[in-house]
Amino acid sequence: NGIATEKSGYRFSSYRQFVGIDERLPCLVNSIVFKRFNTISQIKEFFSRPVDIERIQRIHQLLKQKSKNCRYSTPKKRLPPLCTSEFEVQDRLQRDIKIYEAYKKGYSQASIGRAVGISQQAVHKIIKKLTTLHSDIDLN
Repeated sequence: NGIATEKSGYRFSSYRQFVGIDERLPCLVNSIVFKRFNTISQIKEFFSRPVDIERIQRIHQLLKQKSKNCRYSTPKKRLPPLCTSEFEVQDRLQRDIKIYEAYKKGYSQASIGRAVGISQQAVHKIIKKLTTLHSDIDLN
């Protein structure tokens, strides 16, 4: 009938790469399976464990409930693109305040980072720092 009865018999499954039957695909190199298990026998044991359907269903219900509880505000108005020149100022504090102001206007951290030429993570740190300061000092 052509249906695989074993995990290793299904040639389109990544299981074959995980257990060393087929050459490991580049997209699997950083897989949590390879990070968590050190040997092929550990990987085979992991894949042979029975699936806890009830647990999967609970996770699914929690995720569904979480998405229902998300409150979306009215769609954000379309903002004009940020220009790099908006962030060219005398010192880093002025730049950071401009980053904070852009974020408060509704620009994403990623778009601010692209305009400024820094990572989204750096933008996040700046916003976090200035949000803390803002609670103590009025920046406006």
